[in-house]
Amino acid sequence: MLYARFDEHGSEAELSDDPRYVGVTKGWLEVPEDFPFDLNTERLLLIDGALQKEPIPPYVEPPTYRLYEFIADFEGDRTKPPKNIIFPEQLDSHPQKKTFIALGERIKSLYFADDEYTDPIIKVEYVFNRDEKGYLIDKVRTISFRLSDGSWSADTKVCVIPISSQSEKLKEIKARRGNIIDELKGLAAAMGIENRILELFTRFQLEAGLYVDAGSRALYAAIQDNADIAWLNGNLPNGAPARAALLRYLVVGLMENVE
Repeated sequence: MLYARFDEHGSEAELSDDPRYVGVTKGWLEVPEDFPFDLNTERLLLIDGALQKEPIPPYVEPPTYRLYEFIADFEGDRTKPPKNIIFPEQLDSHPQKKTFIALGERIKSLYFADDEYTDPIIKVEYVFNRDEKGYLIDKVRTISFRLSDGSWSADTKVCVIPISSQSEKLKEIKARRGNIIDELKGLAAAMGIENRILELFTRFQLEAGLYVDAGSRALYAAIQDNADIAWLNGNLPNGAPARAALLRYLVVGLMENVE
């Protein structure tokens, strides 16, 4: 004889063939012999005091985290999020795509398992917080992990990175200016004028270096005042005036103040 105990929702909680449970422990019922039931493929329900059954869903292997495939000699549970992995050292050999906003702030990085950029394995997102005067306070970094089923983990690694000291602020501002230069190169490549931008930054290499390293206005002034680079006087392929568009990007790196 088979006996079943049900939880408060009427779902099967436990099965036993020991009759001593019946009438002693709350929730146990006898399963009638004329009630067809295969405990290997079905589970019992108790609905409005009547026994019912439903198929047991097939077992589905839980998805694993893709990052573990790229960690040498890893031994452990691949279904647990890799929050203790050091970033970005573990990803140095992986191709990466970065997304910036106009302020030069990096808001997202995708790390890929392949050089074709079709198989992302890590997503790193940033949110920059400022006070009422516009000064940087901190940035929040959220790391999401790709699973073997193609989804992104709901369990993420979140880290608040303070930007409090003057040296930290200067470091962040310098990174932003470098991002602005890289973003200009990327936009130029997308418009088919990469060579023009590269020639421009080669001509003003010293000024570009000072812009990134120290926030010098020399690069801005050189482009603003130049009279012999013809394409600066025309429009970009997207229709925007070339000189004004470049200066709008560069000026952002000159606007950040440090308390």
